[in-house]
Amino acid sequence: MVTTERLSTASGSTRADDTPLRRSMSACARPSGTAIIASDNMYLYENLEKHAPIAQTFDAESNLKAQDRMKQIASRPDLIVPGHDPAVFVKFPKPGNGVARIQ
Repeated sequence: MVTTERLSTASGSTRADDTPLRRSMSACARPSGTAIIASDNMYLYENLEKHAPIAQTFDAESNLKAQDRMKQIASRPDLIVPGHDPAVFVKFPKPGNGVARIQ
């Protein structure tokens, strides 16, 4: 699997894509630090806590490398946000109704 990374300094965001599956993650610089929206690279907080690949991957090694890259980019681990964990809305409860403000 070939991994490419693109940095856009105009928007202050970083995006890394895994080809051919096109899983991506985005980083956003915030006053509280750089946050990572992990999307399909990390479904649950448990994936990061246990350094476990997502179950639906054909390339576990690449998925774990993506997690490692997220740790490098994020200002701190609590700003790495999984793509499918309902606990996101517990950790970031505002504004509510299925919307999380990452701070």
